[in-house]
Amino acid sequence: MLLDFGVEPLMLGKAIVDGLGLTHANLDPWTYHILTSMGGSKKRQGLTTQEIVIQVNPNKPTNYTTMQAWIVVTHATSYDVLVGNVVLYPLGVTIDFWEEIAYYRLGWQTGASHKASLPMRFIGGASRKI
Repeated sequence: MLLDFGVEPLMLGKAIVDGLGLTHANLDPWTYHILTSMGGSKKRQGLTTQEIVIQVNPNKPTNYTTMQAWIVVTHATSYDVLVGNVVLYPLGVTIDFWEEIAYYRLGWQTGASHKASLPMRFIGGASRKI
């Protein structure tokens, strides 16, 4: 899973799409293109016909929260799940890069400020010669 504050939607890559069995019957057509960080352009396969429930920390009852979002389906192989601002912003996600922890607001629906956290691991990214 990639957290990306520079992208708006929540996107699923090919492996997850195939694993969930999503087909064109589950998707509305989408004609826009995704401009990638490497300068390419990819056509989206579709947008889910219904909002999908997203569970955050489901195995920890005291840190568990949910939200709903429309999901963009792609055939990308460079990620399984790319989480953009449509999820990150409402949850109030902040990242402590030094400690490698992502914090989110548990009571985001009601405006409560109690925070919970998820461990993170930074991995090497794509690079391009300029």
